[in-house]
Amino acid sequence: MTKTFGELLTKYMHRIGMSEQFLGHQIGVTGATINKWKNELAKPSKKNRHLILEAAKVLRLTEQETNALLIAASFSGEYPIEELAAAIFTDFIPGLFDRLERCFHPVMLLLTQATWGEPPCREALLLHAAKKYGGENVWHIQPPYILEADTDMYFADLGKQCGLRNVDDGNSFAHAFEERLEQSNILFLLISRFEHSEPLLREKLAKIIRAISDRHANRLHVIFCGGASLADLKFKQGAMSLLNLAEIQRWPELGRVEVQALAKYRFEELQLSNDLADELLNTSGAHPLLLNDCLKIRHDHPNFALDKYTRLLSKLDYVWQLFTPFRQDSRAKKQIGEWLEQEHLGEMQPYILNDLKRQLYWKNLLVGKELGGMGEEIIKKKYLCWRCEAIQMAGREVLGVST
Repeated sequence: MTKTFGELLTKYMHRIGMSEQFLGHQIGVTGATINKWKNELAKPSKKNRHLILEAAKVLRLTEQETNALLIAASFSGEYPIEELAAAIFTDFIPGLFDRLERCFHPVMLLLTQATWGEPPCREALLLHAAKKYGGENVWHIQPPYILEADTDMYFADLGKQCGLRNVDDGNSFAHAFEERLEQSNILFLLISRFEHSEPLLREKLAKIIRAISDRHANRLHVIFCGGASLADLKFKQGAMSLLNLAEIQRWPELGRVEVQALAKYRFEELQLSNDLADELLNTSGAHPLLLNDCLKIRHDHPNFALDKYTRLLSKLDYVWQLFTPFRQDSRAKKQIGEWLEQEHLGEMQPYILNDLKRQLYWKNLLVGKELGGMGEEIIKKKYLCWRCEAIQMAGREVLGVST
């Protein structure tokens, strides 16, 4: 039987022991509102779909669970259809798999600043992987977030995701995994949410994958997909052998093709010329959420002047939320205020060593850009820059920086 919105919300909150007050505070509503949702006394209004997405992030839901919660609340799912996935990053993704195939150890970390499904990176990856390896040889596992380090529950869940039978602990998972690998020429494994596991659990999973990979050289291809925490596991801690072997790649920025595909998917009747797509990319800084708002403005108010978009974007709640924590830290507030007036914040590093710059980068406020006039090196350097003027405007206003 399909569960209601209230039943799903109750289940997901109970799973990690989260109170109504805490969840409400995190997404900007009262605990009483959460209580009404749980008890089917109310549902989020049509304009508050974003609150359910925020709740899904706080509750650490998988993509499938997020879709289920949205649909139960009478919204559309967040994760896109195959047609959109096939239309985006059509040059990058095939090259990524070719590179993975040539790796001495076919293990890769794929880092993205965007949150899950924005844009639909994983779906596009899985679609291409199915064509390359065969759908039956492609696994996408999302390690569950478990409040306590319950090893048996963790690996039983992973076993179900992989379609493996009789998995009830780590040893049976490893045995079933290896048996399944022996039936394939190559098995492709995409791992999302790895960094959200308890350290003990993710280390055990990494050891299992490393051991199987060593015994079956080049027959197991693995991509870990994540963001700040996954990068920290690779660079900051550096104690996990499987990640130490991994090559690092980063998702490319959205381009004109992606903008037009997203417009077609989200607003069927919205047609964008190449020039307009480029204009919206520039205005949004290719930030997926800001771009989506640009598309919505264009769809709802087609005659609204493009030069007024920036001011509207700078007033969005989620942009302000990224800057407001820094108001309480006088040193960070002063430093960010100075950076807001600079063309760039220095050279982009493989791992950003300055803690404050690293926070801004993973909040998706900064981006690596090649700037003209910075030299004529064979390999062009990238510099950390603010994504767009709207973000700088919001930062100045939130932090009280005068221009």
